[in-house]
Amino acid sequence: MTRVTLCVAALAAMVAAGCSGSEGGDTPTAPSTSTSSGGTTPPQASCTMPAAPANLHVDSVQGSTVSFSWSAVGGATQYLVLVGSTSGNSDELFTNTSQTSYTTGGIKVGHHYARVQAKNACGTSGSSNQVDFSVTG
Repeated sequence: MTRVTLCVAALAAMVAAGCSGSEGGDTPTAPSTSTSSGGTTPPQASCTMPAAPANLHVDSVQGSTVSFSWSAVGGATQYLVLVGSTSGNSDELFTNTSQTSYTTGGIKVGHHYARVQAKNACGTSGSSNQVDFSVTG
């Protein structure tokens, strides 16, 4: 009974704490952090979301093909390219690339808005500056 009471009290005081030893009043111990290879688990590295990309610009518009480029962001593993028919919207194109430039075809005739976001395992940045461009018939 003493061991059960001791374990309940320890769990209330420490989340995920275990009990060891016999019923002789041994104190609870925290779970081991060793790995199956015998080492200890390294501390988790902090996770930092990337900054928003800068200097987005339209390099060219040729027919319905549009080329964009922007400055690289440290820590980014992908970039999301967003194109929409209204400011801040991405109803026409939402794609990703690991490069700092992107060319797409099939953009409809009209006025469009583009922006880029950086992404890594920690999350997605805010949007870059927004650029607008027109595709003519």
